[in-house]
Amino acid sequence: FRRVLFRSKTLKDRDYRLRDVAEQHESLEGLNARHGVLVEQISDLTTEIDTLNSDLTNQTALRSEEKTEHETTIADAKEGVEAMKEAIDILSHFYGAAAKAFMQAEQSPDDEMPDAGFSGNYTGSQSASTGIMGLMEVILGDFQRTIKETTAAEEQAVRDFIEYERETKMSITTKSTAKEALEHEKTENDGELQTAEESLRTQQELLDGAVEQWEKLLPGCVADPGMSAEERGAKRDQEIAEIGRASCRERV
Repeated sequence: FRRVLFRSKTLKDRDYRLRDVAEQHESLEGLNARHGVLVEQISDLTTEIDTLNSDLTNQTALRSEEKTEHETTIADAKEGVEAMKEAIDILSHFYGAAAKAFMQAEQSPDDEMPDAGFSGNYTGSQSASTGIMGLMEVILGDFQRTIKETTAAEEQAVRDFIEYERETKMSITTKSTAKEALEHEKTENDGELQTAEESLRTQQELLDGAVEQWEKLLPGCVADPGMSAEERGAKRDQEIAEIGRASCRERV
């Protein structure tokens, strides 16, 4: 009777060990799968963060270049405005003085003046003055318009860049926070994975001992005495899989 009880206890112990090993295998599969997902997600976030940082650096450099170009354009246009105003002022005085001299000469001609080779006083091309002054006014207007448009373009570029920079930095912060959380989870998962692997080795050793004890008691019921070690191992793996499936059905 005691032998029967011992055999029954040994059989139950073997079955329990089989179930423990099957459950441990299932746990390891889940942890390994999660490890793979975490590694991929962390890698994707790292790439995205690097791309955002690179883009921000490039856009910052381009914004600096654009700002310099705008400042140079505005400075050149301002110099042009001053030059054109000065030129217009000089020509205005010149043509004004010439016209005044002409009027005075018409009113009091000097008969004793030597012949200069042409009739009348030289007063500058009064007919051309209007065209020249008009052209200079157009050029002045072009310079002033350039200043206005370039200033407006710079102000808009500043607003656009500020918005882009804000959104990009916010995205970097969000992705960095998510990456840190995933890395923390991966650290915990790796710890659980290491513990599960150690537990599996322990459970496997216990199972090997239980199976060995069972085979000694009932070699004919468990394994054909003519089986090789590889065949017995394969049979044991099959039993582990069957126990695992039964455990899953019980949980369902």
